[in-house]
Amino acid sequence: MNNGKLLETLVATVEELLLPQGFQVRTNRCIFNDERVQIAEFDIEIEGKAGTTELRWLIECRDRPSQGPAPNSWIEQLSGRKDRFRLSKVIAVSSTGFAKGVVEFAREKGIELRTVVNAKPGNVSSWFGMHEMTMYKKTGHLEKVTINIGDNESVGIPEFRNSGIPGGIPGTVYRFPFTKRRGSGLLFLIIPSTQ
Repeated sequence: MNNGKLLETLVATVEELLLPQGFQVRTNRCIFNDERVQIAEFDIEIEGKAGTTELRWLIECRDRPSQGPAPNSWIEQLSGRKDRFRLSKVIAVSSTGFAKGVVEFAREKGIELRTVVNAKPGNVSSWFGMHEMTMYKKTGHLEKVTINIGDNESVGIPEFRNSGIPGGIPGTVYRFPFTKRRGSGLLFLIIPSTQ
């Protein structure tokens, strides 16, 4: 993955973590005209609804260290995209900062500027704490336990049902004493983990 794509992935990851539910983040979407000719490619496009208002914004990323700070011409291009595609907002993200005069021009055109340095997509989610947690609780209910010992002899645990032990919890070990013709013993019942 080249550095430009890494920057796009990083920015998209941050946005996905911070956006409320119901917003959609798409990356590298090609835009075509009526004749099916590609007229643009959006690095990161975000759509969603806030109240009764539909929002759609574009985030464009630039990672060109050898070319220095992002120039004014890039902001002019993004301003044109904002108008042409009727975007609610456009954000310009650069890994090298912005050239002299860009900040004032971007403010006039309503383009938000961001600079990103020394970050990796894999580390970003840890910046914001827990984003999502899935919890599984697997239980079961044992009505009867019978263990076949061999020679047509089995050990039934009739008191299991009334023992007050919740049956079938994965990873639980139950211990039951028993007495049969050949003697007495201790039965261990282990409920396997189901992961």
